[in-house]
Amino acid sequence: MNALAQHDVLRRLDKAMQAFFRRVKAGEKAAGFPRFHRFDPYGGSITWAQHGNGCRGREGQRLYLQGVGNVKMRWHRPLPADSRVTQVTVNRRAGRWYAVLCLELPTPQPLPATGLAVGVDMGVRTFATLSTGEQLPGAGALRRAEKSLLRSQRNVTRKRRGSRRRHHARRDLARAHDRARRVRRAHAHQAARELVNRFDLIAVEDLRIRNMVRSARGTLEQPGSNVRAKAGLNRSIADAGWRQFLLLLESKAADAGRQVVVFPAAGTSQTCSACGAYCPKALSQRAHRCSCGVVLDRDHNAAINILRLAREPAWRAAMRRPVETHPRPQPARDGAVATVSGDGRDRDGQTNVGCCLAQLYWSQRSPGTDEIATSTGAEGCTPSQPASQRSPGTDEIATCGAVRAASGGCGVATVSGDGRDRDRGAGIAVHE
Repeated sequence: MNALAQHDVLRRLDKAMQAFFRRVKAGEKAAGFPRFHRFDPYGGSITWAQHGNGCRGREGQRLYLQGVGNVKMRWHRPLPADSRVTQVTVNRRAGRWYAVLCLELPTPQPLPATGLAVGVDMGVRTFATLSTGEQLPGAGALRRAEKSLLRSQRNVTRKRRGSRRRHHARRDLARAHDRARRVRRAHAHQAARELVNRFDLIAVEDLRIRNMVRSARGTLEQPGSNVRAKAGLNRSIADAGWRQFLLLLESKAADAGRQVVVFPAAGTSQTCSACGAYCPKALSQRAHRCSCGVVLDRDHNAAINILRLAREPAWRAAMRRPVETHPRPQPARDGAVATVSGDGRDRDGQTNVGCCLAQLYWSQRSPGTDEIATSTGAEGCTPSQPASQRSPGTDEIATCGAVRAASGGCGVATVSGDGRDRDRGAGIAVHE
């Protein structure tokens, strides 16, 4: 074994340990102590840090590896004429051997200026939508290979563990996944190169992809909802390869002398790109319609807002969501006692508690008091008289008026999940 190849193994170990201590110092929960990796027949790599010392090879020639000999190579593209090979890494992936050559190149020359700028909005149905109205389709590598992957996975599970047939089935499954990975990476290279060649300024959104692909399963105490739908969305986001595309875009733009600007994506889809009005819409609503008469595709509108953020930083202030006077309440927690603060919210369960029986009116605090007054009087209450009031010296809610009649007097309302008093059956106004 070449000495430089052994030194590289020690460098990897040192790098893993340094990363571990950095995570411990940062106080991360899962610091991740480096684990010993056994020999994997489907992966692993070895690196020769100096070309000519243990390895030699040029285009059209065989690759010489110390301890192995001359290996025939299939060059997938010619090497640049002014390049120099500095490092060679040989790895095994899905049963196939690859040689990765690290080249030393002269400083790249910037591309001629075009004077154009573009905003890019990433999506799932469409990989990217530009502020010019163009839509870049996604590779859909995983979706297209889904049937083949399912067939290969079933093949693996039907084979006995440790058998030669299971070994071959695992290799076929790994090759199917590797094929999808190569398709996705090639698509990211081509899309990034197209944008860098056409535009001087490229504005993209700062996506928190790790948070976006979190599972909706929840916990045993608080199970999640729409778990299967969220899992499908997570699969589509991972298949799109946004992070890989953005990294390649930044790298190619730096070599070409282009500028990539990243902005937070909050509010770009909910704000009109023409007048700046706030237009809330559900995720299923794909068209943007504003009272000013603008009708655009939802992603096209977001891409225009992203570009305006790059050109006009003051546009961020116009995109701020207006404060809602009457926020929508959430159902009370089962068995929780509503502790009401001055603004009509439950301080413990963050539950909006209303004070009306016949109809569900929004409640607000009376000026200068901690009482909850209603804009319209309920039965047994006048507009000037609070419909419910906090008991003196306690944080409990005492009922009066119509609520008193239902509960049999003033008492503590123990709120259940459906908004009813479990002890007396009194109706607590909780907006559904």
